[in-house]
Amino acid sequence: MENVKNVDIISKELDKALMNHNNWRRTCLNLVASESILWDSTNALEYNDLTRRAILGIPGQRYSEGGEYIDSIEQITDDLLKDVFEAKYAEWRPLSGSIADAILIHALTSVKDKIVATPTPLGHPTWHGNGYSGFRGLEITDTPYDWENLEPDYDRLSRLTSEENLKLLIEGSSLILFPPDFTKLKRSASGVPIWYDAAHVLGLIIGNQFPNPLKYGIAAISGSTQKTMAGPLGGVILTNNGELYNKVVFTTSNDMATPDYSRYIMLARTLLNWKKDGKKFAERITKNAKSLAEQLVNVGMNVILENKGYTSTHQLGLVSPESFTSENAAKKLSNSGIITTPFPLPDRKVDSQILRLGVTEITQMGFTEDDMPLIAMAIKTAFSDTSEARNMVNNIVEKKSKDILESGFKIS
Repeated sequence: MENVKNVDIISKELDKALMNHNNWRRTCLNLVASESILWDSTNALEYNDLTRRAILGIPGQRYSEGGEYIDSIEQITDDLLKDVFEAKYAEWRPLSGSIADAILIHALTSVKDKIVATPTPLGHPTWHGNGYSGFRGLEITDTPYDWENLEPDYDRLSRLTSEENLKLLIEGSSLILFPPDFTKLKRSASGVPIWYDAAHVLGLIIGNQFPNPLKYGIAAISGSTQKTMAGPLGGVILTNNGELYNKVVFTTSNDMATPDYSRYIMLARTLLNWKKDGKKFAERITKNAKSLAEQLVNVGMNVILENKGYTSTHQLGLVSPESFTSENAAKKLSNSGIITTPFPLPDRKVDSQILRLGVTEITQMGFTEDDMPLIAMAIKTAFSDTSEARNMVNNIVEKKSKDILESGFKIS
C-alpha cells in the first residue's frame, strides 16, 4: 500500500511540474537563439505508432519487415531536404546536431589526423578535445580568429593550412551575427576539405537570408533542425559529394541507434511549410533581429558589431550592463520572464560579457518590428526593476502567447 501511495504522490508532483512549466513559459519572452516553436501543428497523436517502431536500415534496405510506409515517409523527407537546400545528397537520421557532428568527424577523419576548428565558445564542443574530435584521437588546432569582428582571420588561416598537413577544416559559430566570407574561407583552406556547421542558420539558408555554403564548394553542411528551421529536435547532413555521402550513410547506419520515425514526418511537414512561406518567414526573422538591436541601442544599451549593422541573422549580441557578468545578467533577465543565453567572449578589447539573443520564437508568435521598442524597454527595465519588467513582459506576451498556443504558428 505504501508503494502505491508513493506512486500517487510522485505522479502528482510530475503533473504539477509540467503544469508549472507550461504556465511559466506562456508568460515568458523567449529570446533563446537555439529554440523555436515546431512549425507543424498536426495532432501529435497521429504520430504515436511511429515513435514505437525499430525498423533499422534505410528505404529499400531494411533488417525487418513492416517498414513499407515508413520508407515512403523517409523518401519524401529526403527529397524535400535535397530540394530546399539544393543539395545532391541528404542524411536525415541523426538524432541531434551533435550526433551529426559525430558522424561527420567519423566519416571525414582517421585517428591521429590533424584538423582545424572554430575555437570555443564559438565552435561546438564536439569539435574539440573533450568532444568527439578528442575521442577520435585527432590533433586539433583552433582556427585563427578575429574576435573583434567574430570571423576567421583569413590571412592567418591561409598560412596555417598551407604549412600544416590538415585533413579537415570545421567552420561554424554559435554566435553568428553575419555569415563568413565563403569565397575567402574556401581560398584560405588551401585545398583542405571544409565542413560548415549551419546549426543556427538552416532556416535562413532555406529562406535566402543566409548564403548556401554548398554553392561555394563547401564539402558538407550540418545542423540542428529545431533552431531557425523550426522543425523537430534532430540533425541533418547535406553534401554534393557522392563519396562523402556514402561514408556518411555507412557511419550513420553503424554508429546510431534506432531513430524516432515520427521526427521524419514532422520534419517533412515543416519543410513543406518552408516551401510555401519560408522566404517571408526568414525575412521577418532577420528584420526583427535588426530592429531589436537598434531599439536596444535607442534605450541606452550596447549591442556589439555596430560598425557592421549589428546583425544580418536571427541573433544579436547584447553587452551586459556594467557590474554584470554574462551569467548574472541572464539570471537577472530570467527573473523578469526574459530568457536569454549568457555568452562571454575571450580576447576582445572591450565588450566581453555578452548575452546572445535570438528572435525566431517571438517572430513565430507574431511579433513584428513595431513590437521591438517595448521589448527593448522591458530588457532595459529588468536590470533596474524586476517587478516592473515582469509586468511589462506579461502585458507584451499575454495575447500573442494565447494565440500561438491555440492556433499554432501561421504566416499571414
